[in-house]
Amino acid sequence: MNAEIRKLYSLEVEDDLIRYQPAERDNFGTWIRLSIGVVGQPGTDNFELLICTPQWLSEELKREAGTRWGRHSLIVSEYDLVVITGQLQRMVQQCAGPDWPSIVVKIARFAAWEFEDYQM
Repeated sequence: MNAEIRKLYSLEVEDDLIRYQPAERDNFGTWIRLSIGVVGQPGTDNFELLICTPQWLSEELKREAGTRWGRHSLIVSEYDLVVITGQLQRMVQQCAGPDWPSIVVKIARFAAWEFEDYQM
């Protein structure tokens, strides 16, 4: 089975990512949600990750007393949606598996799964 990104949007940016332009292309950070499903099958699960630039991260470190956890992050040199989307698509395509649970485990290595730590 192969996974695909069906929708990509920001949780913090009001505008559609295609129209969004940060004030400074090399100084931005935002959480992105990816809706991912199995190719040719209905349904998706949501995954989230922080996309940011080194300059934004440096400024965050100053605000946060010099420390910040780095899980579920993609650091880019500047805001370029084509480059960001391409990188995310490549990562998701590498997460093939025999079933959805095995695919989710692979995707969750780089993006936070909506059901991570969920227990019934």
